[in-house]
Amino acid sequence: ETKQAKVNFSRISLAFVFHSRKRSFHEVELQIPEFSKPIEKLDFPLNYTFLKREQFEETGSSYSFRYEFGKLLGDKAKPINFLLSAGINPYYVQLEYTPGLSNDFYSSVTYYGFALNATPRLYFKLNRHFSIDLNSPIRLYNFQGLVHRQDNPILPVRQQRITKTNHLFFEPVYTIRLGLMWHLYT
Repeated sequence: ETKQAKVNFSRISLAFVFHSRKRSFHEVELQIPEFSKPIEKLDFPLNYTFLKREQFEETGSSYSFRYEFGKLLGDKAKPINFLLSAGINPYYVQLEYTPGLSNDFYSSVTYYGFALNATPRLYFKLNRHFSIDLNSPIRLYNFQGLVHRQDNPILPVRQQRITKTNHLFFEPVYTIRLGLMWHLYT
């Protein structure tokens, strides 16, 4: 049995930004769901560790989206601007361990909850239709539920499913997002 930490640089998502006339904006980011991926290839940005055990098939699934409300802090006419936004990020991640031998038991760990973020942004206007958004959400708070399930008939039923909740502040999960924006209208 080994424990591993995860770092990745490949998460792709689709975001829609709606601007208002008062220099504010709404952004909805839809992260591409992951279904039954090998656990070491799971790309969801969450501070979790996973186990690697011989004779087990380890898979993971994740679902999430992010909503942010923000303000433009500079001059809208300038090509480079600073923006600040706050957002909420609900999520669901399930890690499953399926045994390959008949004397082992299925187990899973499920994380669910929501994170509250503050996001500083740099916005580069390339031309009338394209711009680049560079930002890094800072995770201020994370409400996290955790359900650990182990289908071992030797254990009492209440020990086969353990549920915990955590309130995590300034969790060490770091994300850098780089987006190419295409403006439908200007």
